[in-house]
Amino acid sequence: MVKKIALEEHFLDPATEPYWRPTMVDVAPAKTAQLYAALTDFGEQRLKMMEQHGIARAILAIAGPGVQVERDATTAVRAARASNDFLAKEIQKRPDRYSGFAHLAMQDAKAAADELERCVRDLKFCGAMINGHTNGKYLDDRSYDPFWERAAALDAPVYVHPADPVAALPNVYGTHHIGASTDQAQDAIAAETVRIVSSYKDTGKVPNVVNLAKKTPASHMLVVRHRDRPGVLAHVFDHLRAGNINVQETENVVFDGAKAAVARIHLNQAPSDGVVADIQAATPDILEVTLLPI
Repeated sequence: MVKKIALEEHFLDPATEPYWRPTMVDVAPAKTAQLYAALTDFGEQRLKMMEQHGIARAILAIAGPGVQVERDATTAVRAARASNDFLAKEIQKRPDRYSGFAHLAMQDAKAAADELERCVRDLKFCGAMINGHTNGKYLDDRSYDPFWERAAALDAPVYVHPADPVAALPNVYGTHHIGASTDQAQDAIAAETVRIVSSYKDTGKVPNVVNLAKKTPASHMLVVRHRDRPGVLAHVFDHLRAGNINVQETENVVFDGAKAAVARIHLNQAPSDGVVADIQAATPDILEVTLLPI
């Protein structure tokens, strides 16, 4: 059996259990007790399950909505830190089998960014798992910009878990999520996952993306012929940023032999002649710069 790394392997800890309990109100008490026993086990039961399914490593993340449903930000920040410390201690007991996703209080974007950094740098977590909204505030809210900027600077993966909608939707009914509950469903999900990853690897494009812009605001294309060397395009982007020019799309084609390349950079407006001249003079590795209207 091929060894696997399992993501989103849920657990419970004392800090987040109170947020999980209300999600079980419609579940039979015996089933709730069974789930609780599994979620709080980090030893024989969980390891046996991993062996049965060929799982070499589990990336652990909290079960339920966690602190993101907490109304008091200070309480949420404190509970998230306690949950992460709890998980870190369990991982230390079996570092060859467990890794972790940080739990974050998104009520406070800066505190969430600080906790993500602590978890990635100090606790050696793989990244974070967060739910799609926090008390109705969705992840594209601009107040979250400091968090996303820190996550990008840390190069930390952020696993976004779906959350129930804030308000009931007319004519929409929900059922309990049961996942891939049959062997056929598991095989189908695995095959589709492989197809998506393989397609992205081969083409650089993700299939089935539904929210790509049909047309970007780009009005000009900057064509940069350059030697294929480290840092060349970084010079280009630095000058565009200094000129307050936003990049909409970028394609960099490397020619046979990997000595030369051409970058086609779509821009939201035309850079000034001075910016274009500065890009051309930035490094001898830039061979030619051409600005074209789209």
